[in-house]
Amino acid sequence: MKTEKMSYIRPTSLEELKQAIANVRSYALLAGGGSAKPGVDVRLLVDTQALGLDQANWDGQNLKVGGLATLSQLRHSLSHLQDFGQTLAIESGLNVRNTLSLSNWLSMAAGRSPVLCGLRALDARVKMFITGRELTLEEFLRCQLQIDDKLVGELEIPATRPFAFESVGRTPLDLPILCVGVSEVEPGKYRIAVGGPDMLLPVLYLEGYENSGEAEIRRLLKTSDDQWASAGYRQDLGATLLARCLQKCIQQASTKETR
Repeated sequence: MKTEKMSYIRPTSLEELKQAIANVRSYALLAGGGSAKPGVDVRLLVDTQALGLDQANWDGQNLKVGGLATLSQLRHSLSHLQDFGQTLAIESGLNVRNTLSLSNWLSMAAGRSPVLCGLRALDARVKMFITGRELTLEEFLRCQLQIDDKLVGELEIPATRPFAFESVGRTPLDLPILCVGVSEVEPGKYRIAVGGPDMLLPVLYLEGYENSGEAEIRRLLKTSDDQWASAGYRQDLGATLLARCLQKCIQQASTKETR
């Protein structure tokens, strides 16, 4: 049986990339920024690192980070959000943060990821490079993308909001047993993401400064039993972490108003 020879290209534009994969589709591997090694069925290895997707820029109220920017670049771009740096420190070591691209990290991200928790709280969105398709993180993680639509072109983050993150793990830098991220969407309205269980839990919204969110987060974690913790423990922990995050957001908003 004849084995197909694998070819290699390094396109510099979207048009060149589309043309290269048009005839091989599922036999093409888009590589760049720490992607997996090619398998036996790969006929075309596409080096994506010359596509100019490694930049981060502000656009009005939003931060736009290229899909081939590293996790360290993301941390630097969001340095004004002190708690977001904590999510990245827990997520991975320095070597991984300096080499792994956002696009490849997103292809592996799961419910226990503290960075994913933070980005979901901030209501980040992704834009696919080849098709231009725009998706929420939830849509991106749940849908089955075609092989030629797996390269994230851009991550957009409305990062001017108050943001807070709290987590508990077996050690301070272990992946969390439970983590909570909160951003204030508008005064008195909060978007809340919860991570720790392997499953991707729905995002919560709270309105009103008087609502602690305890009932809501307990309902969310009612069936979160796994090998790491019981649902009851996570429910108690979730209420505590959420209260801390909400207090942080209130303090940040108050400090901003007095400046």
